Amino acid sequence: MDYRQFSNDYLLMLLKQSDSKAFEEIYNRYWKSCFKYAIQKIADIPKVEDICHDIFLSIWHRRENLAVLNIEAYLIQSVKYAILRIKQADIKANMLTNHINQKAETNETEYKIFFNEMNRSWQEGLEKLPEKSREVFILSRLENYSNKEIAARLSITEKGVEYHISKSIKFLREYLKDYLISILVFVELIK
Repeated sequence: MDYRQFSNDYLLMLLKQSDSKAFEEIYNRYWKSCFKYAIQKIADIPKVEDICHDIFLSIWHRRENLAVLNIEAYLIQSVKYAILRIKQADIKANMLTNHINQKAETNETEYKIFFNEMNRSWQEGLEKLPEKSREVFILSRLENYSNKEIAARLSITEKGVEYHISKSIKFLREYLKDYLISILVFVELIK
């Protein structure tokens, strides 16, 4: 079969049936336009490649529940939102960095040590989670996937997703409890 002759609607129907050739054709049709759009907005090739890769990967993972009428418009809109999220994260990071720098010029070394130690402990805590719980937690809390999307992506129930999130939060709260007081003190210092 020559998938290049199929309409977008037919390709989407095949994609929902897990037809990898349909996915490949959608990718071949639209990756360039996604890339071109994104590179116009942010001139960072690695970031643009990551954005495009993540969008197509997301489509494949959510293929069975994908409710899309116009795949091209959906992809461009997805690129727009991804770029917006990156820009918002950059702005927030810059604002936080500027705020911290203004408040902490004299104690810069202490703050850096504190943040590095806390980040190291956070990473250690994540690494100590069971693999499935860690994967669910990261998708939920760091990548903002819904429980339904996570369940579909990992082939588990939504209750299973809730269980792993709850288990992860409980473990991390206990693992990082020694930092709670330090965090509260630090927040008061930078106000």
